[in-house]
Amino acid sequence: MSQVTETVRSDTLPDPGSRSLARTDLAWTTVAAAAFVAVLAFVATVDDVALTADRTIAAAFVGGLLGVAAVVAVYRSRRVAATLADRYRRGGVMFGLALAVQVCLALATGPTLVGGFAASLVALVTRGLWYLHSRS
Repeated sequence: MSQVTETVRSDTLPDPGSRSLARTDLAWTTVAAAAFVAVLAFVATVDDVALTADRTIAAAFVGGLLGVAAVVAVYRSRRVAATLADRYRRGGVMFGLALAVQVCLALATGPTLVGGFAASLVALVTRGLWYLHSRS
């Protein structure tokens, strides 16, 4: 990819009304939600997850906020758009997020998985509604 294309892409925000972009976002977010549920189901069979009602509610609330924040950041922040346009910075951000999830899983497995599922689910709904709003 040429440097000119990267510069042009980093200055423009993605179109939330794009059908192909919405399909891609919704598909990957669905995969993420299914992965969180699958890991939670597996962990629950081999280990004591120790989820109480208050921890579950708190994790779901924080995850929901993170899900909305992620969708809004991708479609409203030029800085986030520039980071996602640059494959090297995008790789660094994804690596950092993966490490953060690993640390959270080690410290609090159940709430992390519930929060990740809630973030994915809320991001899925937010992205779908944003697409429908952009198309109308």
